[in-house]
Amino acid sequence: MKATVEWNGGVGFTGVATSGSGVPILMESGLSPEGNNLAARPMELIAIGLAGCIAMDVLSILEKKHIHLKSYCYTHESALFHESLDNR
Repeated sequence: MKATVEWNGGVGFTGVATSGSGVPILMESGLSPEGNNLAARPMELIAIGLAGCIAMDVLSILEKKHIHLKSYCYTHESALFHESLDNR
């Protein structure tokens, strides 16, 4: 998979993965006062991607076992590296 990010000015970027859907994803940094909270942070996208992969795997297993769901929600929680250092 190839991923490309293009700077949009300020602290904003647009990212695209070329081997997937090709849908552009907006990102911005939360480390700068220039951020407008109009897009996800890159670390948030990693957490969402991980949760999405796990949720899709579980759903696939359940479907193979002929277990049909009416609703399903998976929540993943992880600590950021700097938060882990503070808790030592």
